[in-house]
Amino acid sequence: CHNVDVDEASWKLYYYKNNKFFFLAGITSTNLTSITVNPNCKVTTRGVFEGCNNLVHLTIPFMAVNGDPAYLCELFKETFTLDRSIVPSTLKSITISGGELESFAFDKCTTIESVTLLPGVKSVGESVFNSCSSLTSVNILCDLDCIEHSMFSECTALKSVTITGKVKRIKDWAFSECKELVYVNI
Repeated sequence: CHNVDVDEASWKLYYYKNNKFFFLAGITSTNLTSITVNPNCKVTTRGVFEGCNNLVHLTIPFMAVNGDPAYLCELFKETFTLDRSIVPSTLKSITISGGELESFAFDKCTTIESVTLLPGVKSVGESVFNSCSSLTSVNILCDLDCIEHSMFSECTALKSVTITGKVKRIKDWAFSECKELVYVNI
């Protein structure tokens, strides 16, 4: 098993308008199966994980490219694309420890089986996991205003959702077409 913890040594230091920030640039090893990005990393580039074709697990502190919310596929291709097929077929689990998830961020990512949202996640958009047909389990450990419209719609393999954070409401169709869903723990 090849793992890497991405820490300060892997970052590039930049200054913008007299503010110092760290910028995560390309990690392209085809041997890596697990990557954990240090939560202090604040910015990444499009295609930062391009070439990581054997990746099984990814822990990232945010879903963003150049400071803006991003789609998962943008992390695996340097040029902009919404082509979900560029996400490695080996990628099975993702843990996100902060930031915001754009609407449709994981839309149609058919390889992902489990997702964990840690307490630092601030908000989750509509249909974030729409049509993730292999997704079987979700752990939401963060406080959310709501489970958005169609957040898990058409996740046909979804069996369990555990929500330990505070959630004020669940919107319409949040779990529509989740035919295997047998357990929601709030």
